[in-house]
Amino acid sequence: MSSGPSKVSKGRPPSDVWCNHMIQGNMQSRGHYSATCSYCRQYWRQGRPQVLSAHLANHCKKCPDDVSLYFAKIVGKNLAKEEEESADEDESDYPNKRVRQTGIKNFYGGEKESNFTIALDGWTDPRGNSLWAFILLTPSRKEYLLQLEDLSKNSHTAEYLSKVINDIICKVGISKIVAIIKRCFITCPGQS
Repeated sequence: MSSGPSKVSKGRPPSDVWCNHMIQGNMQSRGHYSATCSYCRQYWRQGRPQVLSAHLANHCKKCPDDVSLYFAKIVGKNLAKEEEESADEDESDYPNKRVRQTGIKNFYGGEKESNFTIALDGWTDPRGNSLWAFILLTPSRKEYLLQLEDLSKNSHTAEYLSKVINDIICKVGISKIVAIIKRCFITCPGQS
């Protein structure tokens, strides 16, 4: 047993972003501190955990890949949570409303839907990683992110892409797919 009174901390517990990834600076207001990135030394007058996590996930070029991926998952979960909280409106009232898709449980709505297109989209992020998104397009123009892959460390990209496409075809069902396309908005020459 402790002889002195125990101090009860108030407020939220510190975010994971403060553990070895950000240097906590001076207190700017009660419970809020300035921050400096441990990897690239970028400074924020007021270090908000959401902004710091997004920096590590998307912008910091010196951040290790495992740390970047960890915070990318956190940022994705936070976006999904925000969307769930703001999903009070009936979707049928706004059929063309764009909604960020971060998690899929039943992406094609059962056995009745078909005529899907699988779209592949590849790009290089600011850190030099080769990223590929595998997207399911419905006839009603909805887009669902099926898979996001970092192919930077994969030397046999074509073999790996064919494996992922095959897995997706098996998951969705070959009879429901009408096309597989490679999206290339800016990277393909001759397109506007």
